[in-house]
Amino acid sequence: MASVYSTAFLVQAGVSGFQVLTFEDGPFVYVVRELDIYSGSDSPLSIGALQAEGGYFAYFTFTEGIEQAFHWEGRVVFHPGDTLEIAPSDDTISFDCYVGGYALALP
Repeated sequence: MASVYSTAFLVQAGVSGFQVLTFEDGPFVYVVRELDIYSGSDSPLSIGALQAEGGYFAYFTFTEGIEQAFHWEGRVVFHPGDTLEIAPSDDTISFDCYVGGYALALP
């Protein structure tokens, strides 16, 4: 029987530019379950979350001058060595992000 370990894969506040998470080698398969992005920029901003090996699974567009938070829930599987990228349309605008899910221990 596989063991399940809930975890926060990425927690960043006030960052800008691409955020890249490479899932570590080991006896796990990783499942991203939720993504939260917040920005309060005075400029328009779009942020996409993508599985580098498979494409975008979430995309958010922020309205300029309004503090906004977006939430995504689902299931995206990552294998050891796969990468998750948080890709903003403007790498000078800061944002907060949280990526959570679980690691499944392989038998």
